[in-house]
Amino acid sequence: MKVIAGKKIRVDDSLCTNCGECEEICPTGILSVQGEKKDALCILCRYCVLSCPLAALSVIQKG
Repeated sequence: MKVIAGKKIRVDDSLCTNCGECEEICPTGILSVQGEKKDALCILCRYCVLSCPLAALSVIQKG
């Protein structure tokens, strides 16, 4: 998979319940419900976005 420049994953804290689905499915292991996500290592596969039962994650433009 390739890194997609100019985009990042956004977490809507008002929707996120820290269920851990995104953390479990992330192929790079960079997501953590207990800490920060490491945007620089994200490959934007969107597995986390698709797995979130509450649609708390989305892909947005950086900046």
